Amino acid sequence: MESRDSHDYLCAGEYLGYRLLELGVTHVFNVPGDFNLPLLDSLAKVPGLTLVNTSNELNAAYAADGFARATGGLGCCATTFLVGALSAINGVAASYAEEIPVLSLVGVPSTRQYQGMCSLHHTLGNAEDMSQEVDCYRPVTCYQTILRSFTDARYLIDRALTKALKQRKPVLLEVCRDIPMEPHSSFGRRPPFMAPFALPRTVSDPAALEAAAAAVQRFLADKKMPLIVAGRRVR
Repeated sequence: MESRDSHDYLCAGEYLGYRLLELGVTHVFNVPGDFNLPLLDSLAKVPGLTLVNTSNELNAAYAADGFARATGGLGCCATTFLVGALSAINGVAASYAEEIPVLSLVGVPSTRQYQGMCSLHHTLGNAEDMSQEVDCYRPVTCYQTILRSFTDARYLIDRALTKALKQRKPVLLEVCRDIPMEPHSSFGRRPPFMAPFALPRTVSDPAALEAAAAAVQRFLADKKMPLIVAGRRVR
């Protein structure tokens, strides 16, 4: 008989970790902090995914940027709520300017603490507004979301990854500290039985592509020693 034990299922952090591996992310650059420890512990359960502790959050963000550049894919850094995330924001902004896809993971207070608007450390002292971090990240990321419920966590993880890869920009994924370690049926059974990650393909307009190629050919036809400076979008 099939077991109904909740531990037969993946937890949110494991689901995210296996998704990262599927997309070629083998290293997560991080600085541990009390709000992201459950997230890091759950990622550490995923074989083949290496957590790299860095000396500070800015280094973690730049390391994730470098990983993405070196592999041509996605990079990932993980920090703690507000004080850690704000320390990393210059690196994330650089990735945004250079169109480098980076997943910025941030461990944040629990769902109960969010609902109760508690006065917490690592905040700006405004218990009524827990969105300061998102407000700061909005100009330098193409998507921001928070995992605070099991009902939509899987969807939001896949959506964040899709946004980063499609738009070639960083995304912010906040994870409430009581979410990552809890097994749930929505994430699939162990060993990881997950549907393959499906990134919608962008199809070029054949006529527009042919016209652009012809225009370039005409422009270069009479040039003796052309120098082509390729921009960041050639990636």
